Amino acid sequence: MKLILQIFTLLLSMNAFSQNFKPAEITLENNSKISGLVFYNAPYHTPQSFRFKASETSAEKIFNKNDIKSVNINNYGEFVKTDVEISRHDEAQNKISYNGKFNIQKENLILEILVKGTNTLYKFVDEKNTAFFYSANDGLMKSLFYKEYYHPDSESIIVKNNEFRTDLKNLACKDASVNYVKYSDSELIKFFKKANECAGDTYQTIKKDYTKNYLKVVAAKNFGKEKYDIYDVKSSYTFGLEFERNMPFVNNSFSIAFAANYTIFDRDEEKTEIHYANLANQFEVALMLRFYPLNTKKYKVFVGVYAFDWSMSNYVTRTFYSGNPIVKENASQLLTLNNIEAGFRYKDFEIFGLLNISQNYLQRNSASIGLKYNLPFVK
Repeated sequence: MKLILQIFTLLLSMNAFSQNFKPAEITLENNSKISGLVFYNAPYHTPQSFRFKASETSAEKIFNKNDIKSVNINNYGEFVKTDVEISRHDEAQNKISYNGKFNIQKENLILEILVKGTNTLYKFVDEKNTAFFYSANDGLMKSLFYKEYYHPDSESIIVKNNEFRTDLKNLACKDASVNYVKYSDSELIKFFKKANECAGDTYQTIKKDYTKNYLKVVAAKNFGKEKYDIYDVKSSYTFGLEFERNMPFVNNSFSIAFAANYTIFDRDEEKTEIHYANLANQFEVALMLRFYPLNTKKYKVFVGVYAFDWSMSNYVTRTFYSGNPIVKENASQLLTLNNIEAGFRYKDFEIFGLLNISQNYLQRNSASIGLKYNLPFVK
């Protein structure tokens, strides 16, 4: 556990190092514009202030909500300040009420632009609420209201007030139906994109989604020989598939991965003992958490830990004095925090190293080195 805490501390320090400033333009309240670098790490909450530097070596300055009208961070995000009506109500399932009415308040907020065009979609998130807004040809900012609440007669039934769908009917067309639109980034972005296309808008811009899915082919050579009472374990080879999804925050520097691996072990030559067993193969299913301290389009460096690892090992056991029958046996084990990994990715190719850090009876590989190939057609 001490080693895990040290790794976690290292990840946090590397995360702080990885945060950086990006080219941006800020429009101030007096309509003057300044260009420079703005700190941006794809935060979960909509920023209400921005750290700014005129150049890499300049001193930092913080522009808060009262100082700015808009912020355009090149290729990453666009933000605008405006007066809106927002419903302030509890959204956590254990705190929602039995009342479907909105608690509307007028506030001055910085919103993020998700779709910009004939019809523009905005988003705001803080520790209390997630809210969406839009503007059409008239330029007026309008709220998209949504609320979940318990049915008055049953705490087990959640009712949804989908008032936002009524507002979107004015934008709907054949390809943009409001009947099944959900109150989420992906659903609303898809709706506004189609609504703008129906309106003949060929110049709309949509916030880039840097979250990607990867399907990987894995091959590894394992090292480490451990002697036991009835069998020896030699080096082995692992083959498998891995699905990885990077998370949409902190510049997509974190990811979660699911792997299914099959390991073939080298067989020992037959022995003369009365009893002996060979470890034949092992099937493994693992959940990994990764962090990318270097995360560019072509080059990536990652470190990670196996959060959960279930493995089933198969053995071939022989008993000489009873006619040399072959008996197949298997054993399984579920482990947590048992492997740490590090690697380097260039485009679609990865090289990685894996180190086993747990004391257990089924993990036969003390270390591994291998290659991965990211299948490009599923990105």
